[in-house]
Amino acid sequence: MDEFANWLIENGATFPKVKFDKDEDGIGGCYAVQPIHPNEIIASLPLKLTISYKLAHEYLPILDPLGCRAALATFLIHERFLGKLSFYHPYINILPKYIPTPLMYTEQEMSWLKGTNLGYGIESRKELLKKEFDEILKIVSNGELINALSWELYLWACNIISSRCFPNKLIDPDDVEVKEALFPLIDCFNHRPRQKITWETHERCELRLVAGNYIETGQQIYNNYGAKSNEELLIGYGFCILNNPDDWVIIKVNISLDPQYDEKLDLLSKLELSELKHFIKRGHIPSNLLSQLRVLVMNSAELIYFKKLQDSQYVDNNINDPIGYRNELAMLETFSNLLKMKLEVLLGRDNEFIGISSARESEIARNCKIYIDGQKEILTNALAIIYSKELIILKAALNDSKSNRILKLPFVCNKININDNYNSNDTSFNDINSLILAKDDLLNSLLITTDKVMKFDKTFSNAINEIFSKELIDSEQDTILILYLIYESQHIEKSEWMLFFNVAVKYDDFYTQQYEEKIQELTDLYNELQPLICNPNVKLFDKDVFSIDKLIWSTCIFEICSITFTNKNKKQCVGIVPL
Repeated sequence: MDEFANWLIENGATFPKVKFDKDEDGIGGCYAVQPIHPNEIIASLPLKLTISYKLAHEYLPILDPLGCRAALATFLIHERFLGKLSFYHPYINILPKYIPTPLMYTEQEMSWLKGTNLGYGIESRKELLKKEFDEILKIVSNGELINALSWELYLWACNIISSRCFPNKLIDPDDVEVKEALFPLIDCFNHRPRQKITWETHERCELRLVAGNYIETGQQIYNNYGAKSNEELLIGYGFCILNNPDDWVIIKVNISLDPQYDEKLDLLSKLELSELKHFIKRGHIPSNLLSQLRVLVMNSAELIYFKKLQDSQYVDNNINDPIGYRNELAMLETFSNLLKMKLEVLLGRDNEFIGISSARESEIARNCKIYIDGQKEILTNALAIIYSKELIILKAALNDSKSNRILKLPFVCNKININDNYNSNDTSFNDINSLILAKDDLLNSLLITTDKVMKFDKTFSNAINEIFSKELIDSEQDTILILYLIYESQHIEKSEWMLFFNVAVKYDDFYTQQYEEKIQELTDLYNELQPLICNPNVKLFDKDVFSIDKLIWSTCIFEICSITFTNKNKKQCVGIVPL
């Protein structure tokens, strides 16, 4: 480090109260040799020592076709190859020879990231770097530079850039492209989240680090690389921070398999919700994510009705609030399933880190575990928030149901009576299991389900047991509920859901227009069910009640009002939301 310090001083750098040293774990850093006061300049670097994209091109014009990272990496390899002949040798010489980012992990170490966003992304990152490297080999196909290049060295150089680079705008504020640059000395200060420190370019000739708080003698002096998640820190720097306040999990909405993909994508564009990637943090779920999911779970009737109202300017140009009970419950259920799916991949991974012996593996394993634990914590917290929202919306729906507040189908854009805290991300619940049980009880109270109608209506239950075998009843929940809608429409006045059926039997606008393409499919279903239902042992309907028109109507009502949900026993169920 003495050679590096002398080189800096000889070339105009100043750092009078700083010494380079290592901590108890052998990690290099910068320490105060005298007290440093707020607004005091900690270190300054002449910009002539910067290694930039422009410098790399000037030194090696052959690199002109390359992008910033590829050019900088190739320049670093070239200067390392020159050894003491390079002007930058004192700097190159103090750079770590190995940075434990996932780019350098063994197959065993990569297995620790299995199922994570980073685990999925690292291979594509390597493929991109390999294409860059192959392009570099074509450009420098002869001359001494080709002898310096290797895939291992290129990964090393890319790691140096990712772990030590700064924005090129610090030296060229007019540069409109996103580029990187290396600042010797300035890049020796380690990162601490929320550290008060300022990067300041003085008269376009030097870069300064200015203290934001008092630093005592002997304390390590930290830089602040910005708000970075553990995922960014691990892939860029090779370390993670325990309880990182800036940690997040990426959630990407996928609607590519939706049969109404084009319509929903168009609607998202009109609502200015086209960005499908979101960042969930502890205690924060982006409102735009929930709004997108409301569009994603819209059924045909909701989509048509919402678009009509939007075109007529009867609704605001956003859906930041619930647009209907069925839609909101379907949205929350879809989101909770997505969170559980991501969470289940990470659960039970602790055993993978047992029995690790070498110091290198133990440090990498520690960082991988910090990363995974952080992801689990954020996902669990998000799940608790979603469950809490489900409880609020279910209680509101039950209150409306008890107050006989049943509006018109398709039950979207009707006023929903939720409290003002619904859009808050706060949750007072710490026990996920208690939330699941409370949610299950409320769903059972609100929804029309096969379990409920089979339990409380013996006539209907006996008929269904005649039509379907015991093994088929679980898999035919949709068909059973469609038949129940027809059955219950015969005696609405006695129905527990009288108000719902009064609205439903009058609803014929949508299905007469939209179900023409399904006529053949429903006719086949009708022909299949008709002999079973007309069996003398099955006393399900009055004479002539079961018709193709009734089947079309009930199928339409079912599709407009139903949701799929997972109960407390992890069984997938179907229910009709009756308001």
